[in-house]
Amino acid sequence: MWIAIPSIPVAPPLFAAMAVAAGLAAAPANAQMDTTPAVIVAPARISDLKPARVYSGRAVAVQKVDVRARVEGIIRSVEFEEGAAVKAGDVLYRIDERPFQAAVNEIEASIAGAEARRRLAELDRDRKAKLVDRGSVSQAELDVAVAMLAQAESEVARLRARLTRAQLELSFCTVVAPFDGVTGISAVDVGALVGPGSGALTNLNSTDPMGIEFPLTSAELVELRETRLRAGGPRARMDTVTLTLANGSKYETEGRIDFVGARVSQTTDTSIVRAVFANPDQLLLHG
Repeated sequence: MWIAIPSIPVAPPLFAAMAVAAGLAAAPANAQMDTTPAVIVAPARISDLKPARVYSGRAVAVQKVDVRARVEGIIRSVEFEEGAAVKAGDVLYRIDERPFQAAVNEIEASIAGAEARRRLAELDRDRKAKLVDRGSVSQAELDVAVAMLAQAESEVARLRARLTRAQLELSFCTVVAPFDGVTGISAVDVGALVGPGSGALTNLNSTDPMGIEFPLTSAELVELRETRLRAGGPRARMDTVTLTLANGSKYETEGRIDFVGARVSQTTDTSIVRAVFANPDQLLLHG
């Protein structure tokens, strides 16, 4: 596909005014003949000429990601149709969660036991504190009770941290779409063993808006930045572009440049620039 950028506005010379002035200067001073041809004079006007510069570009998704498993397990179900549009948060895969649910249940039971031991240590500490006031036990025994309570509280905190991690791993059994987009082909089927090292399960590409990447030479980059400086700053978004599709038809909406590369390739003397276009009908496809 082809992308066109209007160049910097150029004011044409006042050719009409110059022609009239030249004609007047060339007239003889003693011209008195009535046969002098009439000259029609039109006022000169200054208008902007915006010749378009045309580049070859390629459509790229603004957001794209390989969907991967974050825990190891068996794929229990595939919840999407390949090539279908999905919304952020839609379920793509479900991994067998039973081992992870069992781990959560086990830790919750351990926390219950640790809470009971912590409560017992707290009662023992309070009882010995009263006995120390009466002189029935030594301060050393109270110190031991205080230490045992601190140890019990530490164990509860450790188990709660384990529970948080186990619950997080349980949530990873449901693989969801991180953003709106179109899914690719699923690399796994129900029953496959997957994990963090098993590669991408599928890919997800956003479709609206869609980016178009194309190269600009270093000289054209300087011109673009100078235009932006005159428009209000180096990051001013005043650059409208048009798009011609591969079949020669013109894309109905204009786009705007939203990214200008900060590096120029030494081999091609160009830098990548991206323009974004609204793509509600998914006419533009990634790649």
